[in-house]
Amino acid sequence: MTAISGTPLYLRTPDIDGRILNDAMREEASTLSASSPFDGVTKLLTGRPNDFGDPATATHLPSGFRYWHTAHQLEWLKAYQGAGASTLSVTDGGNSISTLAVSLPYGSDGGETMHVLLTSGLNGAVPGEKLGVTILNDLLPDRLQRMSLDDQRLVASHPAFGGLLAGPFGLRPSVGETVTQARAAMSATLQALRDLITNSPALPPSDDPEQPTNPAQLILDQIDLALANLDRMGVFNPATIEDLRAQLAAQYERLERYGAALRGFTAPETATTGFMSTDNRAGLRGAYEIFVQSSARMLDVARATAEVVSTGRFNGKILDVAGMTFTFQVLANYQGEAEMQARTEEIRVRNALLANYSVMQQLVNRTSAAIPAPPKADDGVVDPPEGGLVYDTDSATRALEEKVLSMFLSNSSVTAAPHPSELQLGVTRPPLSETSLTKGEWDTFGTVLSGAVRVLDRDVQSLSDQVNAISRERNRHFDMATEVMQKMTSIVSEISAGIN
Repeated sequence: MTAISGTPLYLRTPDIDGRILNDAMREEASTLSASSPFDGVTKLLTGRPNDFGDPATATHLPSGFRYWHTAHQLEWLKAYQGAGASTLSVTDGGNSISTLAVSLPYGSDGGETMHVLLTSGLNGAVPGEKLGVTILNDLLPDRLQRMSLDDQRLVASHPAFGGLLAGPFGLRPSVGETVTQARAAMSATLQALRDLITNSPALPPSDDPEQPTNPAQLILDQIDLALANLDRMGVFNPATIEDLRAQLAAQYERLERYGAALRGFTAPETATTGFMSTDNRAGLRGAYEIFVQSSARMLDVARATAEVVSTGRFNGKILDVAGMTFTFQVLANYQGEAEMQARTEEIRVRNALLANYSVMQQLVNRTSAAIPAPPKADDGVVDPPEGGLVYDTDSATRALEEKVLSMFLSNSSVTAAPHPSELQLGVTRPPLSETSLTKGEWDTFGTVLSGAVRVLDRDVQSLSDQVNAISRERNRHFDMATEVMQKMTSIVSEISAGIN
């Protein structure tokens, strides 16, 4: 750590990343307020790093610049007036703004050019003032996304943005592209999904009167929040936006698949409507309700996230850095919980369908086994005997087998009433056109059944793995949120003890 001259400072508390806090943090905490920030000119941080030097005659950035307190970086940059300093201006994508930018050799051999510019500091405590310092060489996409719109626009307009950030991290605007053009491209990705949903038939209403008449509105509202968020951005990560579009599309497709099974349907199932279950689609109706609830919870998380991002508040309360970090972790936990709820219900529905397939397999195997071997003929040619369905002797089991059989009869069920899980996985339910077949035909039908069962079973395992992964991620977010609060509480306690 670069030594700081002047009064010894004693704070040595690790921050949330495990690094040691800058020595100046204690003094900053005791003197800094929103109305009296360090400005690098008249309000300076006591003491200077030993390698601060004379900015007026410098040709290189000092070797410790990366690690200085922001107040010292700001003071050095405002005093520098060499050839590496320029005014960076941007007019695209909003109001006209400008800032000081400095590009100088860095390191003992000057082998690296460091690009530094002044950005908004102290969470915008002084509107319009550039009281923060951003080093483009060290900037990562996650921090860039947390910067203000004006700061993102400035970063995106810097000549080094393409080589340092856009190219390596796949960000936009790309070289030769404006912020406005990049935003339009990102918006189009989400707008296309919005148009698709808007132009699709309405989903069946939920039993919950608190939900919209057309539950698709839950997805549309999430898309609108995402589009509004793009208006607050000057740098875009296409991969992140495409992931968001895919998540929203998956939510809608899940609702649409199950909604299609219920749209216009009134129990009981008949040969006319087709059979896709053995319970008159009650299980599918229950799943649909859970998927609506899950999307409603995800919308709540998206609204809360938008409030924090746009206002720095949650439930009307101003958040400090620790509070904001904790809130984001908790919201991520809630989103994971909502997705787990939906995936777990999908597993239940898959297992119910697999149980029906299993009943059909048992019925087919029993029927095949009951068919005798064909008699021998002198000429070696004989028609194989056929066998009709052999039901279980238990009356309750036979009643279930007869219901399941209705799902596989090709008169309507297979073609007119595919199960939502079959549609999602591309599984075609094996059609049974007759109930009296030869042993070979029953065995072939059983083989096709087994293939479909393997696909469904693999998907259940995949969904289970996804639920477990989401659960681990939720636990990680909870642990991180708790750790942030514990460490920030420790820091505040040490600062308070030092001040008092």
